[in-house]
Amino acid sequence: MLKIHIIAPGVIDAAPRIGAFAGLSGAASIIEASGFYEELPGLGVEVDGVTNPEPVSLDFSDDPIVRLGEFNAQIAGAVSEAIGRGAQPFLAGGTCSQLPGMVGGLEQAYGPTARIGLIWMDAHGDFNTPTTSYSQM
Repeated sequence: MLKIHIIAPGVIDAAPRIGAFAGLSGAASIIEASGFYEELPGLGVEVDGVTNPEPVSLDFSDDPIVRLGEFNAQIAGAVSEAIGRGAQPFLAGGTCSQLPGMVGGLEQAYGPTARIGLIWMDAHGDFNTPTTSYSQM
Protein backbone atom coordinates (compact mmCIF):
# COMPACT_ATOMS: atom_id res chain seq x y z
CA MET A 1 0.00 0.00 0.00
CA LEU A 2 1.28 3.45 -0.90
CA LYS A 3 1.60 5.75 2.12
CA ILE A 4 1.30 9.49 1.53
CA HIS A 5 1.44 12.56 3.72
CA ILE A 6 -0.76 15.40 2.46
CA ILE A 7 0.56 18.95 2.62
CA ALA A 8 -2.38 21.30 2.20
CA PRO A 9 -1.51 24.99 2.18
CA GLY A 10 -4.49 27.19 3.02
CA VAL A 11 -2.90 30.15 1.29
CA ILE A 12 -1.16 30.49 -2.06
CA ASP A 13 1.85 32.32 -0.73
CA ALA A 14 3.10 33.44 2.66
CA ALA A 15 0.03 35.50 3.56
CA PRO A 16 -3.68 35.55 2.69
CA ARG A 17 -4.32 37.35 -0.58
CA ILE A 18 -7.04 39.38 -2.13
CA GLY A 19 -7.58 40.01 -5.80
CA ALA A 20 -7.22 37.89 -8.92
CA PHE A 21 -5.49 34.91 -7.27
CA ALA A 22 -7.51 34.81 -4.04
CA GLY A 23 -9.64 31.90 -5.27
CA LEU A 24 -6.60 29.67 -5.54
CA SER A 25 -6.05 29.89 -1.80
CA GLY A 26 -9.08 27.69 -1.17
CA ALA A 27 -7.93 24.80 -3.36
CA ALA A 28 -6.68 22.61 -0.50
CA SER A 29 -9.91 22.93 1.46
CA ILE A 30 -11.98 22.26 -1.68
CA ILE A 31 -9.98 19.09 -2.38
CA GLU A 32 -10.58 17.91 1.20
CA ALA A 33 -14.27 18.87 1.19
CA SER A 34 -14.80 16.94 -2.05
CA GLY A 35 -14.18 13.67 -0.20
CA PHE A 36 -10.95 12.97 -2.09
CA TYR A 37 -9.03 12.01 1.06
CA GLU A 38 -11.71 9.50 2.10
CA GLU A 39 -11.53 7.80 -1.31
CA LEU A 40 -7.79 7.12 -1.07
CA PRO A 41 -7.86 3.97 1.13
CA GLY A 42 -10.15 2.31 -1.40
CA LEU A 43 -7.48 2.99 -4.01
CA GLY A 44 -4.75 1.37 -1.90
CA VAL A 45 -3.40 4.66 -0.53
CA GLU A 46 -2.84 5.15 3.20
CA VAL A 47 -2.97 8.77 4.41
CA ASP A 48 -0.19 9.24 6.96
CA GLY A 49 -1.54 12.64 7.99
CA VAL A 50 -2.16 16.18 6.82
CA THR A 51 0.03 19.23 7.37
CA ASN A 52 -1.41 22.72 6.92
CA PRO A 53 1.44 25.25 6.61
CA GLU A 54 0.57 28.46 8.43
CA PRO A 55 0.59 31.93 6.86
CA VAL A 56 3.61 33.98 7.89
CA SER A 57 2.76 37.13 9.81
CA LEU A 58 3.79 40.59 8.74
CA ASP A 59 5.38 40.76 12.19
CA PHE A 60 7.92 38.21 10.95
CA SER A 61 8.88 40.40 7.98
CA ASP A 62 7.25 42.97 5.74
CA ASP A 63 9.15 41.51 2.77
CA PRO A 64 6.88 39.10 0.85
CA ILE A 65 9.87 37.13 -0.46
CA VAL A 66 11.17 36.56 3.07
CA ARG A 67 7.69 35.43 4.17
CA LEU A 68 7.44 33.11 1.16
CA GLY A 69 10.82 31.61 2.11
CA GLU A 70 9.59 30.97 5.65
CA PHE A 71 6.35 29.47 4.32
CA ASN A 72 8.34 27.16 2.04
CA ALA A 73 10.53 26.19 4.99
CA GLN A 74 7.38 24.83 6.67
CA ILE A 75 6.58 22.84 3.53
CA ALA A 76 10.17 21.55 3.30
CA GLY A 77 10.02 20.37 6.92
CA ALA A 78 6.75 18.53 6.34
CA VAL A 79 8.13 16.88 3.19
CA SER A 80 11.35 15.76 4.90
CA GLU A 81 9.53 14.46 7.99
CA ALA A 82 7.04 12.53 5.85
CA ILE A 83 9.82 10.85 3.93
CA GLY A 84 11.55 10.04 7.22
CA ARG A 85 8.39 8.14 8.26
CA GLY A 86 8.28 6.25 4.96
CA ALA A 87 5.48 8.34 3.43
CA GLN A 88 5.47 10.10 0.08
CA PRO A 89 4.71 13.85 0.22
CA PHE A 90 1.62 14.98 -1.67
CA LEU A 91 0.95 18.71 -2.09
CA ALA A 92 -2.80 19.26 -2.38
CA GLY A 93 -3.66 22.73 -3.57
CA GLY A 94 -0.99 25.36 -3.60
CA THR A 95 0.75 26.89 -6.55
CA CYS A 96 4.09 26.93 -8.31
CA SER A 97 5.37 29.15 -5.49
CA GLN A 98 5.46 26.08 -3.23
CA LEU A 99 7.88 24.21 -5.50
CA PRO A 100 10.97 25.43 -3.57
CA GLY A 101 9.48 23.97 -0.38
CA MET A 102 8.86 20.60 -2.03
CA VAL A 103 12.34 20.44 -3.57
CA GLY A 104 13.93 21.69 -0.34
CA GLY A 105 12.22 18.94 1.64
CA LEU A 106 13.35 16.29 -0.83
CA GLU A 107 16.90 17.62 -0.55
CA GLN A 108 16.71 17.56 3.26
CA ALA A 109 15.52 13.96 3.18
CA TYR A 110 17.76 12.55 0.46
CA GLY A 111 20.78 14.88 0.41
CA PRO A 112 21.91 17.55 -2.03
CA THR A 113 23.35 15.16 -4.63
CA ALA A 114 20.38 12.78 -4.86
CA ARG A 115 18.49 12.51 -8.10
CA ILE A 116 14.88 13.36 -7.40
CA GLY A 117 11.68 13.29 -9.35
CA LEU A 118 8.36 15.08 -9.08
CA ILE A 119 4.99 14.43 -10.62
CA TRP A 120 3.40 17.82 -11.29
CA MET A 121 -0.29 17.97 -12.14
CA ASP A 122 -2.11 21.25 -12.22
CA ALA A 123 -5.50 22.40 -13.32
CA HIS A 124 -4.73 25.37 -15.50
CA GLY A 125 -3.90 25.34 -19.16
CA ASP A 126 -0.22 25.92 -19.75
CA PHE A 127 -1.04 27.68 -22.99
CA ASN A 128 -3.04 30.51 -21.46
CA THR A 129 -2.02 34.12 -21.66
CA PRO A 130 -2.94 36.93 -19.26
CA THR A 131 -5.76 37.90 -21.63
CA THR A 132 -7.22 34.38 -22.05
CA SER A 133 -7.25 33.28 -18.42
CA TYR A 134 -9.50 34.43 -15.59
CA SER A 135 -6.60 34.12 -13.14
CA GLN A 136 -4.28 35.88 -15.62
CA MET A 137 -1.71 33.12 -15.11
